[in-house]
Amino acid sequence: MSWIWRNVVRPLDNVDDPLPKNLRIAVGDGKSTDFWNDHWTEVASLKLAFPRIFELVIRREGMVADFGKKKKINGRWVWNIEIRRLLYSWEFSVCDEFIRTLDQAVSGSMEKDTIRWLWSSSGVYTPKAFRSISVFVEEEHDKFWKLVWSNSSVPMVEFLVWRAVLQRLPVLEELGKRGIVNLEACVCELFHKEREPANHLFFQCETVWRVWMRWFSLWNIHVVCPGDVRAFLLS
Repeated sequence: MSWIWRNVVRPLDNVDDPLPKNLRIAVGDGKSTDFWNDHWTEVASLKLAFPRIFELVIRREGMVADFGKKKKINGRWVWNIEIRRLLYSWEFSVCDEFIRTLDQAVSGSMEKDTIRWLWSSSGVYTPKAFRSISVFVEEEHDKFWKLVWSNSSVPMVEFLVWRAVLQRLPVLEELGKRGIVNLEACVCELFHKEREPANHLFFQCETVWRVWMRWFSLWNIHVVCPGDVRAFLLS
């Protein structure tokens, strides 16, 4: 994707705007698409959707073509994702889902990467299609908050979930930003490796995610480590 489109799309990434979320890159040769940050797979960002994989990889920058090569015979892509250590048993399912996501996003085309509007069969943006998706997004937004405040748990738990979704929990990183604790000391209390924002506390910490995976296996549920609390509730 060109630098022009990056500057147009990325300033809107953190808001509930349907325009950037429904623009996706159709990968051709993969030479102009940011592997980790651009929206070229079914997820908006591989870095955010697969934080566990991103923490393990050696290379965290580059284009799609830097991480995979297309076979000339059958047009299929072969991926080369180098990691820092061997995977734990519970991480294999995450890795399999990661590779599946990559495989589904590429085609046999050798043309340049292009941008497509997902709500049009032709891939071309129209104001009419944008108006229809805007109404849909607003309805889905209302459904999400009804889920949070559904009275399915005690009010204290619902309030905790609400604060977690809005990133308003007094975790160490937030306390450090406010000057209450030293920022250098704002590392995860369980693993003592990384900073402790809310998403890390609930999902991205290795110790916490092992607990989640243990329960998911007992319930026979297959899930990929979510990027945030909202994504987890919607999964």
